[in-house]
Amino acid sequence: MDKKILIVDDEDAIRFLLAHFISPRFPFEILQASSGNSAIKLLEQEKDIEVVLCDYRMKDGNGGNVYDFIKSNELLIPFVMMSTDQPEKYSCFKSFYKEHPKNNYLKKPFTQESIISILENILER
Repeated sequence: MDKKILIVDDEDAIRFLLAHFISPRFPFEILQASSGNSAIKLLEQEKDIEVVLCDYRMKDGNGGNVYDFIKSNELLIPFVMMSTDQPEKYSCFKSFYKEHPKNNYLKKPFTQESIISILENILER
């Protein structure tokens, strides 16, 4: 498996649930991080990350920090913000949908169908 999906959330149960929903449908390696800063370390080390699913509110680096890292390093990785808040609420996401055509928003609480639909649109070219 070369291609990877990075799931970033400070709640273990959410990361587990997302991995459980995604694994049977997409033949990708699932990477997980429990904070923004640990996600940034993975983004520095790992290649072939196809998409980042990232919570916004976390200790030790939030989703905005992860998104800023992706933009500033020109990684061109689609970013799915998972939150109860719309991305536009935060200044770092003001051009969110223009910066990558496959960036998306997943409102919490989410369903398996919504996750699969978003990932199909991003990953199935």
